[in-house]
Amino acid sequence: MMHLVDAVCDKLERADAGRPMPAYCDPANEVRGAKFDATKGLTQVEIAARIRQDIKDALKSGLLPKGVKVSVRCKSYSGGGSIDINITAVPPGFRVCNPKYVAWRKENPQDSFPPFRACDMRSDEYSAVLETLKGIHDAYNRDNSDSMSDYFDVRYYGDVTMHWELHDRLKAAELEA
Repeated sequence: MMHLVDAVCDKLERADAGRPMPAYCDPANEVRGAKFDATKGLTQVEIAARIRQDIKDALKSGLLPKGVKVSVRCKSYSGGGSIDINITAVPPGFRVCNPKYVAWRKENPQDSFPPFRACDMRSDEYSAVLETLKGIHDAYNRDNSDSMSDYFDVRYYGDVTMHWELHDRLKAAELEA
């Protein structure tokens, strides 16, 4: 597949010398995680194992609060695959909502959207956990996508989320308190 992209890019560069090239032909468009080059040739399952180890290390070093538990799952499908990180448990007292959002929600139970929509409704603690896990997830990935031309080229897809039942239970408890 990569040879076809290289051939298309070369042809575009010769034909359109004065025009800008598509982003996927531009080497500056590619984003590589810090551990991508060191793990070339590994399968998604092997990468997921390294992600699990990195999460264990983050728990030991205190980057993640003790009591956070996650699930790391691989999915393969035609056209690629994904590695998903799902938070399944958090320590007692962990807050998912920003206190400003909780106060507004209690005063305005019927309103759908807070007036400070641009503000993050997540607590700083929750945001820090998500950012740490997202950093671990992205460290092994590579992205050379160009959504403007509907071209997607990544090592793997995936996301970092909190299990919806856990999130809803914690949010409801914070809003009721």
